[in-house]
Amino acid sequence: MLPTASEGSSDSNESRDASDASSHRSVSLSDHGSEAGKGLDHNRGLGEPFEGDYASKAPIELSERWKWWKLYCLHVMFMWNHRTLEYASIILVALAFPKSLTATSIRGITSTLVSILCAPAIGSWIDKAPKRLRPQLLTIIVNNCSSLAMYLCWMSWPVPSDGTKPTDWSSSRIILFSIFLVLDVIRDLSSMANVLSMDRDWVPALVEPPEVESPYSLTHVNATMKRLDVICKLVAPSLLPLVVAAFSSRLGWIAMLAFSTFVNWIFQMWLAMVIAKENQQLLAPKQNVEGDNDIDDIPGGRFTSTSQIMTMSWAQGLHMTMFSKPSSRLKSYFSMQLWPASIAISLLQLTVLSYSATLITYLMEIGFALSTVTIARGSGTAMGLLSTFLTPWAVGFMRRKYARSSPGHRGKQSAAVRTVGSWAVTSNLIFMIPVVLVLWSMSSKTSNPASQGPPPFMVSMILFSFLSLTRIGHWSFELMIQELEQTEIPSSLRSTFAGTEQSFRELAALIHWGGTVIWNRPEDFGFLALGSIICLAGGTVIYVMWARYPGPDLADGRYEALPLSTLEED
Repeated sequence: MLPTASEGSSDSNESRDASDASSHRSVSLSDHGSEAGKGLDHNRGLGEPFEGDYASKAPIELSERWKWWKLYCLHVMFMWNHRTLEYASIILVALAFPKSLTATSIRGITSTLVSILCAPAIGSWIDKAPKRLRPQLLTIIVNNCSSLAMYLCWMSWPVPSDGTKPTDWSSSRIILFSIFLVLDVIRDLSSMANVLSMDRDWVPALVEPPEVESPYSLTHVNATMKRLDVICKLVAPSLLPLVVAAFSSRLGWIAMLAFSTFVNWIFQMWLAMVIAKENQQLLAPKQNVEGDNDIDDIPGGRFTSTSQIMTMSWAQGLHMTMFSKPSSRLKSYFSMQLWPASIAISLLQLTVLSYSATLITYLMEIGFALSTVTIARGSGTAMGLLSTFLTPWAVGFMRRKYARSSPGHRGKQSAAVRTVGSWAVTSNLIFMIPVVLVLWSMSSKTSNPASQGPPPFMVSMILFSFLSLTRIGHWSFELMIQELEQTEIPSSLRSTFAGTEQSFRELAALIHWGGTVIWNRPEDFGFLALGSIICLAGGTVIYVMWARYPGPDLADGRYEALPLSTLEED
């Protein structure tokens, strides 16, 4: 399901775009101060010209289209495997430990804590990789190997042959579940690394600069990949019951999923190599931008390059990558002008006002039918998908508006993204107000047993209509934050920044679950809803104020960051 609306431009526009793009690519690489490579810019970031991307000017539109379709296909294959095992693991854990949430809770808490601790280090590892292809291939290998090992673990799970109730925490089950937890953590971290490598390293290197009119702008590519991810999240779990029904035994359908994972893995490796071969900037060695991330100059070598790490023992390399001076990564995060926007999006993870397990469980406890909740959740997903079409249009509209009002303004793309982000987060807050009022009203009635009953139709319509509409603003805001981080963070620090942001998101999610433990009764849900909109309002104010007053370094389209070497000297 790939978008084709942007491909309907006129012939004159296409020829003009091709001419602009080709003239942009013809810029001499010597202007960038690079003599190595003889025609390859080894440090190409967002919008930097790369001579030799295409064999000729004539087939530029076709080659550009095929380049992105191959990248979309690679992304879909990876996310399909990830979403399939994600849902299958939920089912298998529930079957292995019936009538108990202990195993599920242990798995969720373990994954969240490990992500909080390791996400910044993973981002730093991607930034330090000598070539862009290497992290992508390694994450594909590790993710699929851990997935296959998890399937083997479930195939070895002890199941009583006489149909009696299994002992939940027998010694063999504890050992296998411990192995499963380790593999699940490895799979989650490799998935996170793959997404960071794709979003913060590959896409900015492959996309055209904002000055070049292209149907595959950064906004368009981000929206398409988000759309494909959501489709995988919906379709892959929906097909799993059909796979289970096609086999008479539990081992049969697990083996089938393992086999499909292996085949998918082979295609991922092949396609990643094909994409890299056709886009040499993915194979060329990366060089840190001067002043962005002077890793090799740091005293004591605490931020050592990947090539140096590979010469160490595996224990030394692991310690160097994961635990070497994490406070410097945190200081680097807060040295960026973009950190308030990142904190704003992290605050949104605190809310329970989404179609999550928390809200769905509460709604079913107060009398909503499962079919009603399912339809409402589907409408929310549809609104989210709609935002992936509306967001590129809104950014293009604002960019043209800024171009007309300030023809020579270099930062019109950034200004358009910031403006659309403000619209998105503000609309999310506005649409959330009726949702909170309805939930507060229902929460107060829940405490009175005499007033309990099926929710009125109009109350349900107001609740689900506005809750679904909030998904448009929420997803648009996610896309705008992602684009700002791709364009306004130095290329040598993008993944490190995104990994640190992911830690804050996971921390917010942990606080979210902690709040549900404290206020765990249905009559307490009103307090959770009130706290959620307060956090949402706080995030909205932080972002809108930041977007309105970006600071002197961003006012003229430039970006200044505090290098890690400076932080280390402190």
